[in-house]
Amino acid sequence: TNKKNRYEFYPGSGKEDIPEKNVLNVPIAPLWRKPRRSKRGISALSTSTNPDLLDQDGEDKMGAKGFRKQFSEKIIPALGKFKPNLILISAGFDSGKNDIGCCKWEAGANCSGMDLTPEDYKWVTLQLTTIAQLCEGKIVSVLEGGYGQYSRLGKKITISRESLAKNVCAHIHALTI
Repeated sequence: TNKKNRYEFYPGSGKEDIPEKNVLNVPIAPLWRKPRRSKRGISALSTSTNPDLLDQDGEDKMGAKGFRKQFSEKIIPALGKFKPNLILISAGFDSGKNDIGCCKWEAGANCSGMDLTPEDYKWVTLQLTTIAQLCEGKIVSVLEGGYGQYSRLGKKITISRESLAKNVCAHIHALTI
């Protein structure tokens, strides 16, 4: 391998930041990783037995609340220090509440994932547009994911795009404010 042009794959485990390589890990677990209670007790995914699901203060890193906290405390300050020339957003709407990609579920099952709402998408986009002032507002957003949610019409199961559309609209609106 040519050492000058060597690329590294870094899976983003959340265990380690590498500032000299501009690697910042901010793992945010979906709500479906929360402990499940059953007659046998709490599953192995309990935050009490899985410290990866807790932040340094012992609070949940899961769902929309964890997303906002990690974004505010780690990503925004890091972007401010980095002073980007351009911000590229890979807008993953599959983290939206009840989105098929968020749920990790089959049709008819219970759903819980990151559970982001249109307000969450607007909020995060406004955070990024504020930081984009450091680069004269140069910001590009690309739709990366989002599928819609299952809906039942009698015996037929369909996919509704209504919640996906609301999340995308909130994001686009925030880009234009």
